[in-house]
Amino acid sequence: MTESDAARARRLAMHLLARREHSAQELSAKLHQRLKGVDVAVIEGEIARLTAAGLQSDQRFADNFSRARVGRGYGPQRIVRELQQRGADVEKLADLSDSTHDWRARALDLLQRRYAGKSLREPSERAKAMAYLYRRGYSGDVVRRTIETFLATQGQPIEEDL
Repeated sequence: MTESDAARARRLAMHLLARREHSAQELSAKLHQRLKGVDVAVIEGEIARLTAAGLQSDQRFADNFSRARVGRGYGPQRIVRELQQRGADVEKLADLSDSTHDWRARALDLLQRRYAGKSLREPSERAKAMAYLYRRGYSGDVVRRTIETFLATQGQPIEEDL
């Protein structure tokens, strides 16, 4: 282990963390990719030191990430999936609970913006709208109730095939 490798790893990690929060897994992957000849133990040691010093926090990363995704209209299922892909511990994340967010209101807002002035009377159009909400990470119950509410606000009859 050379001091220059540790210093390079720390400098690059600090640079990455200054731009945005990273999970330990993300940070490790980026450091390994950019510091090709550096020993794995050196990189992992620097990440451990940054975590111990409070400069890297998976909890802070998950909170910031979920807040940003909620703000962009994503649902809880997609946010959890993306956090898991980035190596964050989603068990500690209380911010995505139903008591914290009104997911139906958020889904309805998305639907109203996306389908403003459009009718969802045709089953194919309803299916597209439902698929859109599913892709955004909303549960089946939220999607069905949101479609029903959307149709009701437009004065369209609610059909049983939802």
